[in-house]
Amino acid sequence: MCIRDSRYTVREYGLTLFGPPPVTLIDPVSADDVRAATAGVLRSWWGTPEAEAYIRDAPPLALALYVVPTMCRALYALEHGRVISKPAACRWALATLDARRYVLIEQSLARQLDESLTSEMIAFVQYVTTAA
Repeated sequence: MCIRDSRYTVREYGLTLFGPPPVTLIDPVSADDVRAATAGVLRSWWGTPEAEAYIRDAPPLALALYVVPTMCRALYALEHGRVISKPAACRWALATLDARRYVLIEQSLARQLDESLTSEMIAFVQYVTTAA
């Protein structure tokens, strides 16, 4: 996540523990800025051979908890210009994306990914990075 995504998340969803609310301290982050930041992260890391190697070597639970939800969130941010939670992004993806992504996302939500879906996960990451 880059600084613009972080600023957006803190401004829109941050909880005030002490002092003024974050919305009064952080300027609005435009939808175009969210899209640009998301595309930048996708291109600079997820679209690289190193990211593919990471996916091949990572334990399936790490992939279920991080990679698939991150890609769903990135797609949502690219389309809508705002950041939502990873579970909400996965539910959105299930309702929106092509049915061939359904098993991967469902298994991720259920934390039941295994090595048999590694190729599908790499294809999903490539699909998302191409969307950027």
